[in-house]
Amino acid sequence: MSAELPADQRLLLEGLLSRLDLLPDSAALAHFMSEVLRSLLRRQGDAEFREMIQTAFADGLVAHTWEEQKALAAEVIRVVIVKRPEIALAWQRASAAPPPSAPRRAADVAVASPPASPPTAPPPENYIYAEAETGLGLYIADIALRRLAQIQVPPAALPSAAYHSARPFFLFDPALAEVLRAFIAGPLLRYCRDGMDRRVYRPCEGAVPVGDEAWTAYMADKRDVVWASLLERLTRLAAAHKSAETKQAAVQDGDDPGYRVVEVPVTKPRHYTILGVEFTLGHVTTTRKVKVRTPSANALEPNEQEALDLLAELRTLAEQARLDLPDSVDFQFLRTLLDYNVRQFVAARDELMSLIGQGTSGPFLLERLRAIDDVLSNVMADILGLMLFTRYGDRRFGLSDFYYFCQGAARDFSAVGNTRPFSVIEIASRPRELVLQLREALRRRVHPDKFLSVVEKLLECWTVVGRARFGEELDQGLAMFESFAPLFADDPDREVIAEIARMVRGQLVTSGTSRESLLLAVGRAYEPIGRRSPGRH
Repeated sequence: MSAELPADQRLLLEGLLSRLDLLPDSAALAHFMSEVLRSLLRRQGDAEFREMIQTAFADGLVAHTWEEQKALAAEVIRVVIVKRPEIALAWQRASAAPPPSAPRRAADVAVASPPASPPTAPPPENYIYAEAETGLGLYIADIALRRLAQIQVPPAALPSAAYHSARPFFLFDPALAEVLRAFIAGPLLRYCRDGMDRRVYRPCEGAVPVGDEAWTAYMADKRDVVWASLLERLTRLAAAHKSAETKQAAVQDGDDPGYRVVEVPVTKPRHYTILGVEFTLGHVTTTRKVKVRTPSANALEPNEQEALDLLAELRTLAEQARLDLPDSVDFQFLRTLLDYNVRQFVAARDELMSLIGQGTSGPFLLERLRAIDDVLSNVMADILGLMLFTRYGDRRFGLSDFYYFCQGAARDFSAVGNTRPFSVIEIASRPRELVLQLREALRRRVHPDKFLSVVEKLLECWTVVGRARFGEELDQGLAMFESFAPLFADDPDREVIAEIARMVRGQLVTSGTSRESLLLAVGRAYEPIGRRSPGRH
């Protein structure tokens, strides 16, 4: 990368990297990087870029060795030097500012990179009914996305127990709609060809032009047939997928070979986007499913392998959109999405949201929440609980209510994964996300009342979420406090911020003082810096 830079910028990069090698410890690294970023990103249009880079760098330092921290710092410096001209031009376009007549330096000449394309299905094959299949795909996807819209709510805003620091929970992420559209209209519909060509495509061949009013009427007439065929295929896929998973779980190494799919760790770049400009910084470790040999007694049948391959295509589309789908997004989830009773769900949703919006709480609300399991399937009841938490996690349906809803009648959380597959994921993310909410509140200098609400929600998390089930997640949340020092290294109030972080973390670890005493001490420390910009947040 450095060889492609102009000579003066290459020398700058080499000089900064040589200084980086001489740093003695993490504290010096935080101070050095703060000075470097402030110096390199000092233009008006650099503010958002600098903020994201600082946050990414601070997050990347957590739980890494000294050599890994220096490697990340070197990567940050390279990204900044390479991308800042492109960011400057993007900011000029976004703010309608006139571009300079000529760049002052070679470093200000940006090389545009192509924008990321949305997830798409593979190009159509030479299929005799390709045009009709495309029209049917658009029709089915449009209906599926309207049904999806009924189970989505806007992401939570700070302060909220449902806060997300980056992208919202996957169900409420706008990218999910495009992923499902591409999958339904592409791989899934191609799998259904042998039924659709006989029932839908062939009867209208040459007689109903795709896309006009006659096609719309034809689709309306064939909707029941299409839906019955689609649901039947999804049912078969769900059964085949479950059978394949059962065989995979029963596999013992060293026997006669068949095939199974296992998850292996994969490290890939972490992507960021600012003003439409994309760059990568740091890495994230995920898992990828790959084929390995299995005992012949557990060898996968063709339909089971087909189900696994089709689900892998869905996850590939999600990866292209940088959307992290949990394992519980499978064929049964897709069948539920296409077949749930919209009218019944909307009635239950509106009733509960109205009760919470009116301030209803206590036994009556909890009774109504328990009753939805008698009306809705496990998946839809789980999604409804997530919607309530995301919408009203600010105060009216907090983490304790959500946790109680998830656990239900179970004595502990060991069996909740089957009845609340999505909510368990959301609860597991709370320790880390609520620590990051505290960090974001400090960065924004929110109003003192909002800040104390943020602290209260964090303390509630450690009180409600059980260590027996979520011990690793709680430890990950505590580790995120390590990101505070580098992020606020150049902040004039860094000593106050460090003291607040120390008090809150100490309370989470030891519970040494009462909650009221801690909130009083934190409020007293934050008040001077929180009042400095009244009304800003």
